[in-house]
Amino acid sequence: MLSIVTYYEYVHEHGLHLFTIPVLILAVLMVILLISHAVKQHKRSQAFIEAQKAMIGGPDEAAAAETGPAGPDTENTQTPDSPDTDG
Repeated sequence: MLSIVTYYEYVHEHGLHLFTIPVLILAVLMVILLISHAVKQHKRSQAFIEAQKAMIGGPDEAAAAETGPAGPDTENTQTPDSPDTDG
């Protein structure tokens, strides 16, 4: 019975319960894990976006491939039915 009274007095004098320190340790660990996860996820996301752009060419390269380097392809105006004039 003496230990319960002693614990009661200790808790009310210092404001620390039996679970306070483990909860604080877990809270600090959770914050560290959250920050670590966010940083790693950001790096994975950036790597994925870069790999995706490399695979599909990205918007600039897709527009250039569609129109050609100097605009739309207008040099070859011959149709398959027209005669060959090269000789």
